[in-house]
Amino acid sequence: MSSPSVPGAPDSQELERTFGVYFIGYVAAMVGYGFTFFQTYVYYSRYPKDHWGVKATVATICLVDTAASALMSQALYYYLVNLFPYITGLVEFTQTFNAEIGLAVFGNWVVQMFYAYRIWTLSKNVILGLVLAFIATAAFGGWTG
Repeated sequence: MSSPSVPGAPDSQELERTFGVYFIGYVAAMVGYGFTFFQTYVYYSRYPKDHWGVKATVATICLVDTAASALMSQALYYYLVNLFPYITGLVEFTQTFNAEIGLAVFGNWVVQMFYAYRIWTLSKNVILGLVLAFIATAAFGGWTG
């Protein structure tokens, strides 16, 4: 297939390497979001007497994942609909794409901190819990810095 006659338009192979990968990642992320939403529903229906802190953590993770999915959807629409077939828009990231990445990193940090807390409470090993929390926080700082 030949390249469109629009100036600055990429050929089909270049579009596959950029937008195709982005779309496949989006589909996989939405499937993962579906699992998260279902797990949240199952958790609240099966464990209504859990500690409020655990319930708040689950709600936070679900809300952050919902917001990140919405922002990712908006960024995908911008890149695949508004900018099509101009690939020059990929030079700079949109604010919603940056916000989605930030929310995803924050959600990962919350999950890792929860894991560190659970390992500490189950093993009663303070050093191990602190080391895991430090590693999670250092990774969070490295991703956002």
